[in-house]
Amino acid sequence: MEHMRDCTKHTKLGRLFRRKATDQDYDFGWGFAWRWGFLVGGILFLALSIGTLVINKSLYILSGLLFLVALQLFMGDLALRYVHKINAELVLPYVNWLMSGEDLVLDAGCGSGRTSIAVSKILKNGKIIAVDKFDAPYIGDGGRRLLEQNLKVANIQEKVDIQTHDLTNLTFEDDVFDAAVSSYVLDHMGDDQLRGLKEINRVLKKNGNLLMMIMLPNYFTMMMFNIISVLQLTSHKKWNQLIKEANFKCIDDGDINGGHYFLLEKAA
Repeated sequence: MEHMRDCTKHTKLGRLFRRKATDQDYDFGWGFAWRWGFLVGGILFLALSIGTLVINKSLYILSGLLFLVALQLFMGDLALRYVHKINAELVLPYVNWLMSGEDLVLDAGCGSGRTSIAVSKILKNGKIIAVDKFDAPYIGDGGRRLLEQNLKVANIQEKVDIQTHDLTNLTFEDDVFDAAVSSYVLDHMGDDQLRGLKEINRVLKKNGNLLMMIMLPNYFTMMMFNIISVLQLTSHKKWNQLIKEANFKCIDDGDINGGHYFLLEKAA
């Protein structure tokens, strides 16, 4: 399997100030708050930190706390731009999870299409069923319009079938898909993580693989989120427990895209 990467060349300045999207660009729906919120917030808190000292030097503790908030926001901005790359194509790990180039693949929680586009490049004659509830509040119209637009830019409309589904209650019959992929979706499902895993397991054929990418509580996620949010993320140990309860066995796992991946096989 080859790495899927953004091959578009940018200058250093271009990476920071990207040109306005056109019909030939991918747009994965990240709005102004995600694109610029960390940077703007960092500048604001840095100004408050400096201003506090200028007004009253005895408030150095408060100034220091404001500076730490600013530092975290700047690190979050760097993480999004240079590691996660919010509007770049998704990078897949070097793992063999497809049975063949003609697989029927479930993209579980497709959003605006990053994963489907990446998978299409290694799926020669297969088909992708891209499913989502299309209700994400941080993506315009839940992502369906952007998904259709991005598939058109990638010229893979014929390879991807878009359907609306709830991952906790898929309406497919048992043992339908040869393989499945889910990127940064199941980790957002809270108490429904196990139900989501079980549903994906149910619709996979015997020995079918699930490539799951999620965020774990670590230094990278602390750069992007506050400590309370990070503590709410499911730990690696807990994921291993959920994987077993969902009748999967873990074949491989490791770090990818600032997150973590699990290669899972449907147990007999």
